[in-house]
Amino acid sequence: MAGDMRGISAIDRFEMQYIPVTESGCWLWTGYPEKDGYGYICVDGKRPKAHRFSYETFIGKIPEGMSVLHKCDVSCCVNPSHLFIGTHKDNMRDQKNKGRTLLGEKGSNVKLKEEDVLKIISAARSGEPQSKIAKRFGISQASVSLIHTGKNWPHIQRKSLN
Repeated sequence: MAGDMRGISAIDRFEMQYIPVTESGCWLWTGYPEKDGYGYICVDGKRPKAHRFSYETFIGKIPEGMSVLHKCDVSCCVNPSHLFIGTHKDNMRDQKNKGRTLLGEKGSNVKLKEEDVLKIISAARSGEPQSKIAKRFGISQASVSLIHTGKNWPHIQRKSLN
């Protein structure tokens, strides 16, 4: 996001930094990202995660020690209707129930292989509906969108252009 943002309220800045996705209902954060896939917003010299800011702005205070979890499993989603409060244990249980437990040597929770990502990019470029691609690979439409735009798996996106 470019330009001088001084004088613009945190809520207005928040509203300028997400893209609503009609098919999934997700609001994909386009503002500052963290390495873990979650976005953040600068507010009064602090950097709360964007989904936590969304929850507190549109739903209410987050109880001490609680996490803000995603119903949609899209870490960059900031749609308050996709967010709910839970404990760390709730989050771990949710991950396990949805097959997102830590896998592999490096502890990544990657569901797709590089070859799958290349197929997703190719299908999206050919005009296949993202919802259909998502269903085929067992991921969300928002995940397909993030792959297609290069926000997720950018190194594969670059490779596919060569």
